[in-house]
Amino acid sequence: AWMYAGGKTVVHLVAVEKKPKDGLELRLEHAAFRGRGYTDFIARLERSGTRYGLRPLPGMPIMQVNVWDPDGNHLHVDFDKAEVPEL
Repeated sequence: AWMYAGGKTVVHLVAVEKKPKDGLELRLEHAAFRGRGYTDFIARLERSGTRYGLRPLPGMPIMQVNVWDPDGNHLHVDFDKAEVPEL
């Protein structure tokens, strides 16, 4: 899968077909991105049935949207609280 920002490739995700022989699981605890368009982003997550959670960061003007893929890889996208509707 490819992720783009403004038409520019920013992330490339590659599936792993087999578990490594050493038994270690290939998981990314998390990566973070700054986002814009909070309402549209949440609507898209809802439409796709993607698991997510919201976390306002104490003392910071950021709403963190935590997202997990089916393998448990974790991403968070940080949005300016000014664009987040009252919860």
